[in-house]
Amino acid sequence: MGKIQKIVLKNFKSFKKADVPVSDGYTTIVGPNGSGKSNIVDALCFAIGTASMKNLRADRLTDLVSHKSPDGTAAVEVEFRDGKGETQAVSRTIDKAGQSVFRLNGRRTTKFQIEETLRTMNIHADGHNIVMQGDVTRFIKMTPLQRRTLIDEVSGIAEYEMKKDESMRELAKVEEKTKEAAIILSEKEGYLKVLEKEKIEAEVYIKLRDSMKQYQATLVKKDLELIEKTFTKATEAIAKAKTSIDEHKTKQAKLYERLNEVQKKADELSKKIFEEADKKQVGIRRELEDTKANAAILEERVKQLNENVQNNLRKIEGISKSVSEIGNAVKSKEKEADAISENEDNLLKLLHEKQRELE
Repeated sequence: MGKIQKIVLKNFKSFKKADVPVSDGYTTIVGPNGSGKSNIVDALCFAIGTASMKNLRADRLTDLVSHKSPDGTAAVEVEFRDGKGETQAVSRTIDKAGQSVFRLNGRRTTKFQIEETLRTMNIHADGHNIVMQGDVTRFIKMTPLQRRTLIDEVSGIAEYEMKKDESMRELAKVEEKTKEAAIILSEKEGYLKVLEKEKIEAEVYIKLRDSMKQYQATLVKKDLELIEKTFTKATEAIAKAKTSIDEHKTKQAKLYERLNEVQKKADELSKKIFEEADKKQVGIRRELEDTKANAAILEERVKQLNENVQNNLRKIEGISKSVSEIGNAVKSKEKEADAISENEDNLLKLLHEKQRELE
């Protein structure tokens, strides 16, 4: 249970500055009307964070600042003694813009922290720790249910119920989170089993990999031994091949000597052949010239024959054209003869008819 020790006002409503000590026991503030008795209660409500402007008897927070304030601010500080005997200083400052600043023991804090500190002393900003003007009359006129509600608030039962409801909501949230955690845990357990299986497979893989490395090392060693043996054999074969190459080079040199000798003989034979060929070539050239002359004569004859053929073809074409024209003329004359014959037949028929008529 908390107890007020002192109230300090600065530029609050009608007070420029005032220190109001509150002694143990019963304290009464007396004075004429308008002296500021109610303003002290308003200052107390303001300091502990009362939200109702009606309880502060003002339309807005800036109305709480004294018109004589040089910096346009007002402040109220209330000292409490908590159940442990320790002093808790709660203060609130308001500026000309209506912005409030709360402090606890001189350190800036939040309104929520102030309310929590006061709640430990069973003091509530919007509770019924302070009986305002008209509260007694309103209490008498209340219905039993309203009065019971008010008593619950004063006794702390309402706060307990509120905390209980809040705790139940928190419990529901915790249960929901517990269910979610159980689902996640189930998923994680399944995942853990998969990981365990993968772990076993990985261990088997590592063992197999190590065994494979050993086998590979053995194979490499054997391959190396085989390569060394092969290299030795290849070295011996190379030595033999070099010896054989040297022998072949010797044979090749001898062959080149024989080839040069043969080449010389071939050159001599070629020279003789060319000399004889030159002699024969003169006779061949003469025969070739005679042949060319005969060919020119024959070519001229062929040319004349081609011209004769072309002339004959042109004549034949002219004759064919004349024959075609004569044929067309014959056909025309035949048509004329047919027409004349038809006319004769018609005339004969007409003549016979006339003769019949005369008879």
